[in-house]
Amino acid sequence: MNERNVPFQNDQYPAAELNEETLNELQAFESRLRAETGRDVLLIAYEDQNHEPK
Repeated sequence: MNERNVPFQNDQYPAAELNEETLNELQAFESRLRAETGRDVLLIAYEDQNHEPK
C-alpha cells in the first residue's frame, strides 16, 4: 500500500477522492451487498485519467 492506504494505484487509474457523503453512500452499498450475498464485498473507486468529461 502507498501513503494514502491505496492497495493499487497507477497513472491511468488513481484512487478517486470522494467527499464524505459519497464515501458514506459507497460504504452503505457495500453493506447492502454483503447482506444480500453473504460475502465480504469491498468496492474500490478509481478515476480514469483518460476520460474526457462531457
